[in-house]
Amino acid sequence: MYLLGDYVDWGPDGVGVIQQIMKMQKDGFSIKCLMGNHEKMMLDVIDNLVLSGEEYQECVDIWYRNMGEDTHRLMMCLDGKERDDIIAWLRALNITYHITVGGRDYILCHASPWLEDMDVDYMLNARYDPVAFSNAVRDTCPNTTMICGHTIVYDFKSVDDTMKCKIYRCSPYLIYIDCGAKVLGLKRYARLGCLRLDDLAEFYTE
Repeated sequence: MYLLGDYVDWGPDGVGVIQQIMKMQKDGFSIKCLMGNHEKMMLDVIDNLVLSGEEYQECVDIWYRNMGEDTHRLMMCLDGKERDDIIAWLRALNITYHITVGGRDYILCHASPWLEDMDVDYMLNARYDPVAFSNAVRDTCPNTTMICGHTIVYDFKSVDDTMKCKIYRCSPYLIYIDCGAKVLGLKRYARLGCLRLDDLAEFYTE
């Protein structure tokens, strides 16, 4: 199972989400995780503790403007080992995964970082016009499908007959999978979407 990032900040216990994933990995579940822009903001605060007060506060302010305050508070409530374990887990997160299933290549990413020389912050926050992006993937690597999170597919009007989010298959070269699970309970269109790469079957929570 691959998870495409944004485990923290969107709900009341993002730290608990990370701890649950870590526990499942330790218990033998095959779960591979990508970094999202929210995990990057979290690491920016952790990594910039050595900066001057003003520079550090700027990192904190950016994170808090993106709903990071509860996550920060929860991290500070952990004991030293628990906090260090989570930080080590965050640092080990991939930016992309390149895999092959059934003879087709897939690049899994949080936003749209398919050019490896991009700045990491840009890679984790970028939003492209999906048609132009799809065409770029087709023209550059025609046997590849890009699978992205980050942008909730409701923004692309990708919904089913009940107005619930539906995985957005822009083309054979580009799929957006974020069905808004991070806003469950806040938006009626939200649910968790999963895509099985063996046959591209879709699965949803209801």
